[in-house]
Amino acid sequence: MISGTRSSKRLLLPLAILACSPASALDAPTLIAALAHSPPATTRFVEVGFVSMLDQPLLLRGELTWRGDAQLEKRIDSPYRETTIINGENVEVRRDKKSPRQFTLDRAPELRGFLASFTALLSGNAVLLQQYHTLALSGDEHAWRITLTPRDAALGKRIRSIDVYGSETALRCFNVQQTDGDNNVLLVEQLASAKLPAALTLPHMNALCSGAAN
Repeated sequence: MISGTRSSKRLLLPLAILACSPASALDAPTLIAALAHSPPATTRFVEVGFVSMLDQPLLLRGELTWRGDAQLEKRIDSPYRETTIINGENVEVRRDKKSPRQFTLDRAPELRGFLASFTALLSGNAVLLQQYHTLALSGDEHAWRITLTPRDAALGKRIRSIDVYGSETALRCFNVQQTDGDNNVLLVEQLASAKLPAALTLPHMNALCSGAAN
């Protein structure tokens, strides 16, 4: 699970509502509020990139740390070592034996979209999430999916949608669908330790995210 502190007072009501609500009554703001963590919050991740120009999916393993607000650190441990640090609008990428690279999120709208969705979810802030995306919730409290569609035109040119999967108050997976047909699937919390098949396919990853492959 994501290591960090949850506010027990904040979660009492959302958890009670999740426990007694039928699937049809589950609403996105209540669910998102129940996901809230106090920073810093850390999770292992497995990222599988389905990129048209690559013959095989790209498999990355590492750790994500949210330090509050728009501060996120993504550390890749395998198959190479790289750390991306986001602080507000500024990004720095550090890689072994290479000089650090700096740029702003204006050059990486897909990164801005993921940052906005990830930090809004971890802070339990549905209002912030809705500033950047329209929300569509499906499933029930045991296996839910929130589909985020970008409101921003610049982001929408790169990202078609982001599917966020979870179970009760735990995040499971992010599926970032790009407009060029590429997909990035990010497994987090307990799902990051799931055993993956030798041949990775997008349908299998989607089934794993939704719980159908468990």
